[in-house]
Amino acid sequence: MSSSKSSRRLNSISRKSKSLKAASSHFLLNASALLAEFMAATNGKYDIPIRSFSADQLIKATNNFANVFHKARISFLCSGSFEGRQIIVKKFFDVNDFPSDSVYNTFSGSINSLVTTARMSKHKNVLRLLGCCLEFKYPVLVYEHPGTDHLLDLRLKPNNGRSLTWRQRLKIASDVANVIVYLHTAFDTPIIFRIINPTNVMIDQNGVAKLFDFSYSIALPPGKLQVEDDIIGVTGYIDPEYYRSGLVTQTVDVYSFGVLLLVLLTGNGATRKDEDGYQVHIVQYLSNFMANNQFKELVDQKIMEDIEGIEQEGKLQEFLDLALKCVQEEDKYSRPAMIEVAKELKQIEKFFR
Repeated sequence: MSSSKSSRRLNSISRKSKSLKAASSHFLLNASALLAEFMAATNGKYDIPIRSFSADQLIKATNNFANVFHKARISFLCSGSFEGRQIIVKKFFDVNDFPSDSVYNTFSGSINSLVTTARMSKHKNVLRLLGCCLEFKYPVLVYEHPGTDHLLDLRLKPNNGRSLTWRQRLKIASDVANVIVYLHTAFDTPIIFRIINPTNVMIDQNGVAKLFDFSYSIALPPGKLQVEDDIIGVTGYIDPEYYRSGLVTQTVDVYSFGVLLLVLLTGNGATRKDEDGYQVHIVQYLSNFMANNQFKELVDQKIMEDIEGIEQEGKLQEFLDLALKCVQEEDKYSRPAMIEVAKELKQIEKFFR
Protein backbone atom coordinates (compact mmCIF):
# COMPACT_ATOMS: atom_id res chain seq x y z
CA MET A 1 0.00 0.00 0.00
CA SER A 2 1.38 3.45 -0.92
CA SER A 3 2.20 5.93 1.79
CA SER A 4 -0.48 8.36 0.49
CA LYS A 5 -3.24 5.70 0.63
CA SER A 6 -2.07 4.64 4.05
CA SER A 7 -2.15 8.23 5.23
CA ARG A 8 -5.67 8.76 3.91
CA ARG A 9 -6.84 5.57 5.61
CA LEU A 10 -5.32 6.62 8.93
CA ASN A 11 -6.94 10.05 8.60
CA SER A 12 -10.29 8.41 7.89
CA ILE A 13 -9.94 6.14 10.92
CA SER A 14 -8.93 9.12 13.02
CA ARG A 15 -11.97 11.12 11.91
CA LYS A 16 -14.32 8.22 12.63
CA SER A 17 -12.72 7.75 16.04
CA LYS A 18 -13.15 11.43 16.87
CA SER A 19 -16.74 11.32 15.61
CA LEU A 20 -17.55 8.31 17.79
CA LYS A 21 -15.96 9.98 20.82
CA ALA A 22 -17.96 13.15 20.19
CA ALA A 23 -21.20 11.16 19.79
CA SER A 24 -20.47 9.29 23.01
CA SER A 25 -19.72 12.52 24.84
CA HIS A 26 -22.89 14.19 23.55
CA PHE A 27 -24.95 11.13 24.47
CA LEU A 28 -23.73 11.07 28.08
CA LEU A 29 -24.24 14.81 28.55
CA ASN A 30 -27.67 14.85 26.91
CA ALA A 31 -28.88 11.67 28.61
CA SER A 32 -27.95 12.86 32.09
CA ALA A 33 -29.59 16.25 31.53
CA LEU A 34 -32.67 14.64 30.01
CA LEU A 35 -33.10 12.22 32.88
CA ALA A 36 -32.70 14.99 35.44
CA GLU A 37 -35.29 17.14 33.66
CA PHE A 38 -37.75 14.27 33.36
CA MET A 39 -37.40 13.42 37.04
CA ALA A 40 -37.87 17.05 38.06
CA ALA A 41 -40.87 17.55 35.76
CA THR A 42 -42.65 14.39 36.90
CA ASN A 43 -41.69 14.36 40.58
CA GLY A 44 -39.62 11.23 40.08
CA LYS A 45 -42.47 9.31 38.45
CA TYR A 46 -41.16 9.35 34.89
CA ASP A 47 -42.62 6.45 32.92
CA ILE A 48 -42.77 7.81 29.37
CA PRO A 49 -41.14 5.39 26.90
CA ILE A 50 -39.06 7.16 24.26
CA ARG A 51 -37.38 5.36 21.39
CA SER A 52 -33.69 6.08 20.95
CA PHE A 53 -32.44 6.69 17.40
CA SER A 54 -28.76 6.66 16.44
CA ALA A 55 -27.13 9.50 14.55
CA ASP A 56 -26.44 7.19 11.60
CA GLN A 57 -30.10 6.16 11.42
CA LEU A 58 -31.32 9.76 11.23
CA ILE A 59 -28.64 10.84 8.78
CA LYS A 60 -29.70 8.05 6.42
CA ALA A 61 -33.41 8.59 7.03
CA THR A 62 -33.21 12.28 6.14
CA ASN A 63 -30.46 12.18 3.51
CA ASN A 64 -28.22 14.06 5.94
CA PHE A 65 -31.05 16.43 6.95
CA ALA A 66 -31.50 17.60 3.38
CA ASN A 67 -35.31 17.85 3.11
CA VAL A 68 -35.76 21.00 5.21
CA PHE A 69 -39.19 22.63 5.01
CA HIS A 70 -39.07 25.04 7.95
CA LYS A 71 -36.34 27.02 9.72
CA ALA A 72 -36.72 28.78 13.04
CA ARG A 73 -34.24 30.87 14.99
CA ILE A 74 -32.36 27.98 16.56
CA SER A 75 -33.73 24.85 14.87
CA PHE A 76 -35.18 23.43 11.68
CA LEU A 77 -37.64 20.75 10.57
CA CYS A 78 -36.95 18.23 7.84
CA SER A 79 -38.81 15.19 6.56
CA GLY A 80 -37.50 11.67 6.02
CA SER A 81 -38.31 7.99 5.93
CA PHE A 82 -37.41 5.36 8.52
CA GLU A 83 -38.34 1.67 8.28
CA GLY A 84 -40.97 2.47 5.66
CA ARG A 85 -42.52 5.17 7.80
CA GLN A 86 -42.53 8.90 7.11
CA ILE A 87 -41.03 10.99 9.89
CA ILE A 88 -40.29 14.61 10.72
CA VAL A 89 -37.04 15.48 12.45
CA LYS A 90 -36.38 18.61 14.50
CA LYS A 91 -32.68 19.41 14.78
CA PHE A 92 -31.11 22.33 16.59
CA PHE A 93 -28.40 24.25 14.78
CA ASP A 94 -24.89 23.32 15.90
CA VAL A 95 -23.75 26.88 16.46
CA ASN A 96 -21.92 28.76 19.18
CA ASP A 97 -23.97 31.93 18.83
CA PHE A 98 -25.94 31.28 22.01
CA PRO A 99 -23.63 31.65 25.04
CA SER A 100 -24.86 30.42 28.41
CA ASP A 101 -25.73 33.92 29.56
CA SER A 102 -27.71 34.81 26.44
CA VAL A 103 -31.47 35.31 26.32
CA TYR A 104 -31.90 31.74 25.20
CA ASN A 105 -29.76 28.71 25.94
CA THR A 106 -29.99 26.20 23.13
CA PHE A 107 -28.99 23.20 25.23
CA SER A 108 -31.56 23.76 27.97
CA GLY A 109 -34.15 24.64 25.35
CA SER A 110 -33.62 21.42 23.44
CA ILE A 111 -33.94 19.39 26.64
CA ASN A 112 -37.05 21.33 27.61
CA SER A 113 -38.59 20.79 24.18
CA LEU A 114 -38.01 17.05 24.38
CA VAL A 115 -39.34 16.62 27.91
CA THR A 116 -42.48 18.71 27.44
CA THR A 117 -43.23 17.22 24.02
CA ALA A 118 -42.93 13.71 25.47
CA ARG A 119 -45.36 14.59 28.26
CA MET A 120 -47.80 16.10 25.73
CA SER A 121 -47.31 13.61 22.91
CA LYS A 122 -50.55 11.66 23.44
CA HIS A 123 -52.64 14.80 22.99
CA LYS A 124 -54.44 14.64 19.65
CA ASN A 125 -53.48 18.22 18.81
CA VAL A 126 -49.76 17.86 19.51
CA LEU A 127 -47.37 16.58 16.86
CA ARG A 128 -46.69 13.04 18.09
CA LEU A 129 -43.18 12.32 19.34
CA LEU A 130 -41.69 9.00 18.26
CA GLY A 131 -38.31 9.32 19.94
CA CYS A 132 -35.04 11.20 19.99
CA CYS A 133 -31.33 11.01 19.24
CA LEU A 134 -28.83 12.08 21.87
CA GLU A 135 -25.68 11.65 19.81
CA PHE A 136 -25.59 15.20 18.44
CA LYS A 137 -24.59 18.34 20.32
CA TYR A 138 -28.24 18.96 21.15
CA PRO A 139 -30.99 16.32 21.36
CA VAL A 140 -32.79 15.70 18.07
CA LEU A 141 -36.55 15.08 18.16
CA VAL A 142 -38.25 12.58 15.86
CA TYR A 143 -41.96 13.07 15.16
CA GLU A 144 -44.62 11.06 13.43
CA HIS A 145 -45.28 12.57 10.01
CA PRO A 146 -48.82 14.04 9.90
CA GLY A 147 -49.16 13.47 6.17
CA THR A 148 -48.30 17.02 5.10
CA ASP A 149 -45.48 19.50 5.64
CA HIS A 150 -47.94 22.37 5.97
CA LEU A 151 -47.43 24.96 8.68
CA LEU A 152 -50.45 27.13 9.42
CA ASP A 153 -50.76 29.57 6.54
CA LEU A 154 -53.98 31.21 5.44
CA ARG A 155 -52.86 30.73 1.85
CA LEU A 156 -52.62 26.94 2.10
CA LYS A 157 -54.46 25.22 -0.69
CA PRO A 158 -56.62 22.29 0.47
CA ASN A 159 -57.87 19.70 -2.02
CA ASN A 160 -60.64 22.00 -3.17
CA GLY A 161 -58.06 24.49 -4.43
CA ARG A 162 -59.23 27.34 -2.17
CA SER A 163 -57.63 29.07 0.74
CA LEU A 164 -58.60 27.99 4.24
CA THR A 165 -62.36 28.26 4.78
CA TRP A 166 -63.97 29.84 7.82
CA ARG A 167 -64.86 26.42 9.24
CA GLN A 168 -61.27 25.25 8.79
CA ARG A 169 -59.98 28.33 10.60
CA LEU A 170 -62.46 27.82 13.42
CA LYS A 171 -61.32 24.22 13.82
CA ILE A 172 -57.67 25.26 13.89
CA ALA A 173 -58.40 27.86 16.58
CA SER A 174 -60.31 25.31 18.65
CA ASP A 175 -57.58 22.67 18.25
CA VAL A 176 -54.82 25.03 19.40
CA ALA A 177 -56.96 26.24 22.31
CA ASN A 178 -57.37 22.62 23.47
CA VAL A 179 -53.60 22.19 23.74
CA ILE A 180 -53.08 25.42 25.67
CA VAL A 181 -55.89 24.53 28.09
CA TYR A 182 -54.20 21.17 28.67
CA LEU A 183 -50.87 22.85 29.35
CA HIS A 184 -52.50 25.23 31.82
CA THR A 185 -54.59 22.67 33.71
CA ALA A 186 -53.36 19.07 33.33
CA PHE A 187 -50.13 19.19 35.32
CA ASP A 188 -49.15 19.89 38.93
CA THR A 189 -48.40 23.48 37.92
CA PRO A 190 -49.47 25.35 34.76
CA ILE A 191 -47.06 25.25 31.82
CA ILE A 192 -46.93 28.42 29.73
CA PHE A 193 -46.21 27.86 26.02
CA ARG A 194 -45.11 31.48 25.34
CA ILE A 195 -44.70 31.33 21.55
CA ILE A 196 -48.19 30.75 20.15
CA ASN A 197 -48.06 31.79 16.49
CA PRO A 198 -48.75 30.22 13.06
CA THR A 199 -45.23 28.81 12.59
CA ASN A 200 -45.74 26.49 15.57
CA VAL A 201 -48.90 24.93 14.16
CA MET A 202 -48.86 22.14 11.58
CA ILE A 203 -51.98 21.09 9.67
CA ASP A 204 -52.31 17.37 8.98
CA GLN A 205 -53.96 15.76 5.96
CA ASN A 206 -57.32 15.74 7.76
CA GLY A 207 -57.20 19.43 8.65
CA VAL A 208 -56.32 18.77 12.31
CA ALA A 209 -54.01 21.33 13.89
CA LYS A 210 -50.88 19.98 15.61
CA LEU A 211 -48.92 22.24 17.94
CA PHE A 212 -45.17 21.66 18.26
CA ASP A 213 -41.94 23.19 19.58
CA PHE A 214 -42.09 23.44 23.37
CA SER A 215 -38.54 24.82 23.57
CA TYR A 216 -39.65 28.03 25.25
CA SER A 217 -42.34 26.61 27.53
CA ILE A 218 -41.96 27.25 31.24
CA ALA A 219 -43.75 25.83 34.29
CA LEU A 220 -44.98 28.13 37.02
CA PRO A 221 -43.50 27.44 40.49
CA PRO A 222 -45.80 25.46 42.83
CA GLY A 223 -48.42 27.73 44.37
CA LYS A 224 -47.37 30.72 42.26
CA LEU A 225 -49.28 32.60 39.57
CA GLN A 226 -46.21 34.00 37.87
CA VAL A 227 -42.50 33.54 37.36
CA GLU A 228 -39.87 36.04 36.25
CA ASP A 229 -37.91 35.09 33.16
CA ASP A 230 -36.21 36.54 30.08
CA ILE A 231 -38.48 37.97 27.41
CA ILE A 232 -39.15 35.19 24.91
CA GLY A 233 -41.66 35.41 22.10
CA VAL A 234 -42.49 36.20 18.50
CA THR A 235 -42.87 39.76 17.25
CA GLY A 236 -46.51 40.79 17.34
CA TYR A 237 -47.54 37.97 19.67
CA ILE A 238 -45.76 39.05 22.88
CA ASP A 239 -47.98 40.25 25.71
CA PRO A 240 -47.04 43.93 26.27
CA GLU A 241 -47.29 43.51 30.06
CA TYR A 242 -44.91 40.54 29.94
CA TYR A 243 -42.58 42.61 27.75
CA ARG A 244 -42.56 45.39 30.34
CA SER A 245 -42.29 43.29 33.49
CA GLY A 246 -40.62 40.01 32.50
CA LEU A 247 -43.31 38.19 34.50
CA VAL A 248 -44.70 35.04 32.87
CA THR A 249 -48.34 34.24 33.66
CA GLN A 250 -51.11 32.28 31.99
CA THR A 251 -52.34 35.54 30.47
CA VAL A 252 -49.18 35.59 28.33
CA ASP A 253 -50.60 32.66 26.35
CA VAL A 254 -54.10 34.19 26.34
CA TYR A 255 -52.75 37.35 24.70
CA SER A 256 -50.76 35.46 22.05
CA PHE A 257 -53.75 33.26 21.31
CA GLY A 258 -55.95 36.34 20.93
CA VAL A 259 -53.56 37.69 18.31
CA LEU A 260 -53.72 34.33 16.51
CA LEU A 261 -57.53 34.60 16.47
CA LEU A 262 -57.30 38.06 14.90
CA VAL A 263 -54.86 36.76 12.29
CA LEU A 264 -57.26 33.91 11.42
CA LEU A 265 -60.18 36.33 11.17
CA THR A 266 -58.51 39.03 9.08
CA GLY A 267 -56.06 37.02 6.98
CA ASN A 268 -53.36 39.55 7.90
CA GLY A 269 -50.16 39.09 9.88
CA ALA A 270 -49.71 40.20 13.49
CA THR A 271 -48.04 43.37 12.24
CA ARG A 272 -48.26 45.28 8.98
CA LYS A 273 -46.95 48.53 7.50
CA ASP A 274 -49.17 51.58 7.42
CA GLU A 275 -49.30 54.16 4.63
CA ASP A 276 -46.16 55.83 5.99
CA GLY A 277 -44.19 52.58 6.11
CA TYR A 278 -44.34 52.14 9.91
CA GLN A 279 -45.09 48.77 11.49
CA VAL A 280 -48.54 48.71 13.05
CA HIS A 281 -49.79 45.98 15.38
CA ILE A 282 -52.95 44.17 14.31
CA VAL A 283 -54.86 45.45 17.36
CA GLN A 284 -54.06 49.06 16.43
CA TYR A 285 -54.88 48.36 12.80
CA LEU A 286 -58.30 46.93 13.69
CA SER A 287 -59.16 49.78 16.03
CA ASN A 288 -59.67 52.10 13.04
CA PHE A 289 -62.25 49.73 11.55
CA MET A 290 -63.96 49.23 14.92
CA ALA A 291 -64.17 52.97 15.52
CA ASN A 292 -65.92 53.43 12.18
CA ASN A 293 -68.12 50.35 12.63
CA GLN A 294 -66.58 48.71 9.56
CA PHE A 295 -66.79 45.12 10.70
CA LYS A 296 -67.15 43.54 7.27
CA GLU A 297 -64.17 45.47 5.95
CA LEU A 298 -61.79 44.05 8.57
CA VAL A 299 -62.80 40.40 8.05
CA ASP A 300 -60.94 38.41 5.39
CA GLN A 301 -63.11 38.48 2.28
CA LYS A 302 -62.50 34.75 1.82
CA ILE A 303 -64.41 34.28 5.08
CA MET A 304 -67.24 36.56 4.04
CA GLU A 305 -67.75 34.35 0.97
CA ASP A 306 -68.55 31.46 3.36
CA ILE A 307 -70.95 33.45 5.56
CA GLU A 308 -74.69 33.35 5.00
CA GLY A 309 -77.22 35.47 6.86
CA ILE A 310 -77.29 37.79 9.84
CA GLU A 311 -76.97 35.00 12.42
CA GLN A 312 -73.66 33.81 11.00
CA GLU A 313 -72.39 37.38 10.83
CA GLY A 314 -73.32 37.66 14.50
CA LYS A 315 -71.14 34.65 15.30
CA LEU A 316 -68.27 36.30 13.46
CA GLN A 317 -68.76 39.30 15.72
CA GLU A 318 -68.66 37.00 18.76
CA PHE A 319 -65.37 35.56 17.51
CA LEU A 320 -63.93 39.07 17.15
CA ASP A 321 -65.20 40.09 20.60
CA LEU A 322 -63.56 37.01 22.13
CA ALA A 323 -60.25 37.79 20.43
CA LEU A 324 -60.35 41.39 21.67
CA LYS A 325 -61.00 40.21 25.24
CA CYS A 326 -57.84 38.12 25.00
CA VAL A 327 -55.65 41.02 23.92
CA GLN A 328 -56.99 43.78 26.17
CA GLU A 329 -54.21 45.55 28.04
CA GLU A 330 -55.95 47.74 30.61
CA ASP A 331 -56.22 44.93 33.12
CA LYS A 332 -54.61 41.70 31.98
CA TYR A 333 -56.28 39.76 34.79
CA SER A 334 -59.67 40.54 33.27
CA ARG A 335 -58.69 38.52 30.23
CA PRO A 336 -60.60 35.23 30.10
CA ALA A 337 -58.84 32.03 31.15
CA MET A 338 -57.93 29.73 28.27
CA ILE A 339 -60.53 27.18 29.37
CA GLU A 340 -63.22 29.85 28.98
CA VAL A 341 -61.85 30.83 25.59
CA ALA A 342 -61.85 27.19 24.44
CA LYS A 343 -65.47 26.68 25.56
CA GLU A 344 -66.69 29.77 23.73
CA LEU A 345 -64.80 28.78 20.60
CA LYS A 346 -66.37 25.34 20.73
CA GLN A 347 -69.84 26.87 20.84
CA ILE A 348 -69.09 29.09 17.85
CA GLU A 349 -67.63 26.14 15.97
CA LYS A 350 -70.74 24.02 16.63
CA PHE A 351 -72.95 26.75 15.20
CA PHE A 352 -71.21 26.48 11.81
CA ARG A 353 -71.36 22.68 11.52
